This record gives sequence, C-alpha cells and structure tokens, in this order.
Amino acid sequence: MVYDLIVIGGGSGGMAAARRAARHNAKVALVEKSRLGGTCVNVGCVPKKIMFNAASVHDILENSRHYGFDTKFSFNLPLLVERRDKYIQRLNNIYRQNLSKDKVDLYEGTASFLSENRILIKGTKDNNNKDNGPLNEEILEGRNILIAGIENTISSDEFFNIKESKKIGIVGSGYIAVELINVIKRLGIDSYIFAEEIDIKGNLMKSVINLLEMI
Repeated sequence: MVYDLIVIGGGSGGMAAARRAARHNAKVALVEKSRLGGTCVNVGCVPKKIMFNAASVHDILENSRHYGFDTKFSFNLPLLVERRDKYIQRLNNIYRQNLSKDKVDLYEGTASFLSENRILIKGTKDNNNKDNGPLNEEILEGRNILIAGIENTISSDEFFNIKESKKIGIVGSGYIAVELINVIKRLGIDSYIFAEEIDIKGNLMKSVINLLEMI
C-alpha cells in the first residue's frame, strides 16, 4: 500500500499530524504498537489524575469526622483500577473513531524502516483486520543484565497495572516518583521512596518542600 504520509506513533503529536494531513486530502497511515493516546492517556497524566482524585476523596472522608460526620468507609483498589481502565479504554476508542472519521488507516504493530520510504510493520492487523505480516525478519538478541532483585521491580508504566498491594517502594526522586508516592500514601498503602545522593527538594517552592517533609 502506498501512502502520502506514514505516521509512527499514536500519541498526541502523531494523532494530530495524521488527522491534519488527512483533512488536506493526503492518504495517511498511522502505526501504533500499543494503545492510542500515548503516554499521557495510557500511563501518565490521565490515570495519575484519576488516582490523585481518589486520594483526595479518601482525604475528605478521613477528615469528615472533624466536621461532625460519622462516616465509615473502605477503599477498594481493584474497583478503582477497573473503573480507571474503563475510562482510558473509552478515550482509546474515541481516538480510534477519530482516525476512522478522517479516513486514516490504522496499523497496530511495530514499525521499522526498510529504506527511507519503505516501512516494515511487523505482525499486525490493520483497522480492516487484514493481516500485515513482515516482509522479512531479523532477530537481534541482547545480553541479560544481572541485577539482584530486578525481578521484583516494575517501571512507572506498569505501576498502573497494580491491583492489590500492601507495600510499595519507589526508586528515584523525580516529579513522577514524588507524585506517585503521594497518591499511594494517601490511599493508605505503606509506601517508601528511595533516592541516593539526590536532593528530593530540587528547585521546588518552599511551601512544597515543607509539605513533602511532613509526609
């Protein structure tokens, strides 16, 4: 299939570029190996804000007794995860519908360059469920890096797959680490942050630093 434009990646930038080009009558394909919407929608801003809102509700309920309310409640993490994921899936479907509306062909798989104007899409199905297998394959094998305990760790992307946990430790002190540790601690999960020779305060405002030191 020949296209005027092939966009690799269905994040906010890729979606905007593909749809804008299609509206100018270009024949456009978009290739995405995971879920439409990119980091923000799937493993960043959106799920993080949903969990932050849940933590804020937890705070309100926890403190309501100080205002005369006799409130008893329990927190159901699996239910929060289920409803958060349904919301994200709805956004994924909206992106998919927008591509279809603008007549952008969606290929779900991993893209690589065969030449400056030829793309290999490995082991995929397009939005018409037609197989688009590889023209050829090259298998590269890397060495395993042995780090003690690595099997017990996950990335920030996988954090949002957690459905049950009594204790969580986060390595690092960047803004993502600080935001996540804030959410899980407020949800009543035993939490720790590990930072070696890193000033967790960074360039934060004094009011924010004071709040962090109180947590």
